Amino acid sequence: MLFLTFGITCFNKEKTIFDCINSCLEIKKNFDSIIEIIVVDDYSKDKSLDKINYHFKKEIEIIELHKNKGVSNARNIIIERSNSKYLTFVDADDVINIKGFFELINFLKYKNEKKYELIFGNYSNLNKVNNSLTQIVNYPNKSLLEKSYVINSIKDYLIKPNKVNLYVQCFAKIYSAKYLKNNQIIFNKRLHNFEDVEFLAKCLKYSSSIIGVDFDLYTHNIYRPGNSETYSINRPIKTHLGFLTAIDIMAEALVVLIQKGSSKSRKINKKININFLKNQAKGSYICITSVMQAFRVENLYGLFKFSSQLKQAFSSREIKLIMESYDPKFSGGSKVLAFSIRYNLWLAVAIISFFKFRKRYQFKKN
Repeated sequence: MLFLTFGITCFNKEKTIFDCINSCLEIKKNFDSIIEIIVVDDYSKDKSLDKINYHFKKEIEIIELHKNKGVSNARNIIIERSNSKYLTFVDADDVINIKGFFELINFLKYKNEKKYELIFGNYSNLNKVNNSLTQIVNYPNKSLLEKSYVINSIKDYLIKPNKVNLYVQCFAKIYSAKYLKNNQIIFNKRLHNFEDVEFLAKCLKYSSSIIGVDFDLYTHNIYRPGNSETYSINRPIKTHLGFLTAIDIMAEALVVLIQKGSSKSRKINKKININFLKNQAKGSYICITSVMQAFRVENLYGLFKFSSQLKQAFSSREIKLIMESYDPKFSGGSKVLAFSIRYNLWLAVAIISFFKFRKRYQFKKN
């Protein structure tokens, strides 16, 4: 049986797909008989597929889709097709850390033969504007994570989702393929974003064997909003509200983990207010979304248009109730921005978001 599947999803990534696949091939060359690489091309319109076929056809499995159905569908195909004990997801504009995966495979296969359902690793963020690298270290030790740790980390994430990034991305994590299939854990194809958060919540909800390892597994390339598919000027802001569903699933996972715990653990966590945590996370993401979308503002007309788009996205009854309960002081958020959203002051929201965006993304070039 194969040991590890690298599952790469690709859509219009001709500039980065070569380096991405090559980084995975470096592992395959050294562990050839136990590694497989599956690339799903999600109906790319550029030369991504030509590049993949020309350079890598004999070394990897290529799945060509004839209709664009989104990254969740592509990842679900990888789960279904994987023939390995473990699998990991790779975005086509990122690369894996070769040294980290060498260490991980040696640790899991040759030094520690226990079976794990979910493995969390460290990763690095590479800012593509100023080429600065930031290592995100989640686990200083190779250790099995106790339920109390997972419960507290989910709670921290819900209170401060903009500060705790452990459950935001599905990369730099290794999944038991059998565990995913047996529990029918797949990505939600209806979500246009935050599908990673919901997927990880389902993994946490059913898992009883989670380990954190101190290996740097992945380099995630960060682009300025407006220069990626996720932050496209043509994409309505309303499609970014996937966090509403994802947070509900994460809260469900928290409840299940508390219920699975010992009587002492249940007693300690009895006072956790799930609705408060959900509203904190959702309120934070509403504010974050408005700031991240402020790349749309290029002139005065753009500012008024942006305020109108915010109104369309955030004026529902559900959003209003969330913002009435949201307390920015707990999440370290902006009181003024939260106040403006709560009372439908959309032009103010647009202006505040624009200046916060500029401050946040004021990259200093070398």
